[in-house]
Amino acid sequence: MTVDHKHREPPFGILPGRFWLCVWATVGIIAIYEGVTRFGFSTWIAHGVALINALVVGILVVRHIFRLRHRLRQSDGLLCPQCGYDLRALPEEGACPECGIRYEHAAVRKRWRWHHGTW
Repeated sequence: MTVDHKHREPPFGILPGRFWLCVWATVGIIAIYEGVTRFGFSTWIAHGVALINALVVGILVVRHIFRLRHRLRQSDGLLCPQCGYDLRALPEEGACPECGIRYEHAAVRKRWRWHHGTW
């Protein structure tokens, strides 16, 4: 797959901003937990908050993976790796109309299969 170098590809494919917000919130919860335990407050509250946050992050990640795999099945693996645009109706190779990244159908399918196996 040829890539237009003015567009950087995300390192983990298409991940929503909510995911990164939850990762950041998890780091914040860990910091709060450390602060609570050092000041002698009840640790079960900090454990509960950290557990709930970890569960929410896990649910969001699993939900994202299931949605992405569903979209890959629907589009026969032809989603733009940069923005997620459905490339089925476009020619075998060209530029994505949404983000401008260069693509080839075979290379896009191969990349998604490498990242997510069979969908």
